[in-house]
Amino acid sequence: MSPSILLVPAPRKVADIFTTAQLERLRALGTLHIFDDAPPTQLQFEAIAPTLEILIGQLDMPQARLEQAPRLRAICNVEGNFLPNIDYACAAARGIRVLNISPVFAEPVAEVALGMAISLARGISRSDRYFRQGTEQYGLAANTEAYSLHRQTVGFIGFGDLGRAILPLLAPFHPRVKALNLIVNFWVDLVQELVIDYFLNLLFLDLLVHCNLKHLVFFLLLLCHLLFLFLL
Repeated sequence: MSPSILLVPAPRKVADIFTTAQLERLRALGTLHIFDDAPPTQLQFEAIAPTLEILIGQLDMPQARLEQAPRLRAICNVEGNFLPNIDYACAAARGIRVLNISPVFAEPVAEVALGMAISLARGISRSDRYFRQGTEQYGLAANTEAYSLHRQTVGFIGFGDLGRAILPLLAPFHPRVKALNLIVNFWVDLVQELVIDYFLNLLFLDLLVHCNLKHLVFFLLLLCHLLFLFLL
């Protein structure tokens, strides 16, 4: 039987991801099933599952569905986040690779983040707005709210693809970097402190980068718990 490829890109659209030529390359690999407007129903999935080898998209894949697809080799997330809708342990046990496109976005988003940080610190967008309004100022008066990014303390909540892409861009500013990451499976020379010291010093950070909402929620819950203990 010809291998099947299931393309379920929501919330993206197929046209946002693939050109016509790229879709033809996919079709050359097997039978391509596209669900651009809505995910397949359970019956539609079950019809495809026996020959399914590649899933592109964020379709719910609990253990039951993974077991219905004995030939499945890879799941490619095209949203950019590892969602909690896949039984990752089951996928790993069955040798199914769960892939993500987040590295594609990391460097462009990191550049935008640095640009925003510089604009905020030096008041670039604010000064542009004042200039257009005819209320601009110069010299010291124009810099009373400005500050330098050099040698500042920078904090990361979550330290995945985006955090690691931003870090090299910050290197020329010689920052003191602190990072909170729930799963620390790597080390970067510029990161001097992890987790515990981060909690104790967060309120004194000069620049905070929210790289992962999951880590932010976790941190806020823990911070509330620590504050409660201190207030007892």
